Amino acid sequence: MSRRVAAEFAHEWVFETMLTRSTYAGGRLAEIAIYPVWLRYGERLTRSGIPQAASPERAKRILKWLRRASEPYGTKIVVKGGVGYVRPAGVHAPPGSPRGPSKGGDSV
Repeated sequence: MSRRVAAEFAHEWVFETMLTRSTYAGGRLAEIAIYPVWLRYGERLTRSGIPQAASPERAKRILKWLRRASEPYGTKIVVKGGVGYVRPAGVHAPPGSPRGPSKGGDSV
């Protein structure tokens, strides 16, 4: 591995990422759920890079970063239970929807 590549992988944040699930209704995007993921920085090479759900603290950090990075684009991310949710303008979840909050959410 080159020194440059090794230097890039020396940062813990390189191992923080997310998976998304898009939900459609009537052929239109209704919601994007964002699941924070940890790729096991610092573990043995045979385990490093294997995804797992981020811890609550790490999930909060990942979603906080994503919220800040998304603000300039007018994208609002609501966080509930360690999962981020994005809904296109004008789309509202039905009351009691299991797919996330229709308003409110966790503080991140």
